[in-house]
Amino acid sequence: MNTGLKLQPSSYLGANRPAITQARLRGSLADHDVYVVVDIRSFPEVRLVPVDQAVLIRLCDDNILTDAGFEPTDFYQHCVGRPPDQIAWQDVPM
Repeated sequence: MNTGLKLQPSSYLGANRPAITQARLRGSLADHDVYVVVDIRSFPEVRLVPVDQAVLIRLCDDNILTDAGFEPTDFYQHCVGRPPDQIAWQDVPM
């Protein structure tokens, strides 16, 4: 099972569609001010983690976020600053 996080638009998913590239990923990140990542790995507990567009673009520019996505541990390290079990709801900016 793939537990990685991908932020590619649905227009790049499926057969006979253009492949996502680093440049296309970066361009698509500018489409929204904030992204909300829904972490369902501990279902029925669900975490909603808002991430500012600027953070994702910086990670893309630094090749930390790639067209292949990144692992949940990398997401929490770079976007939140600590592992999910150390996050309280009041710590996540809304």
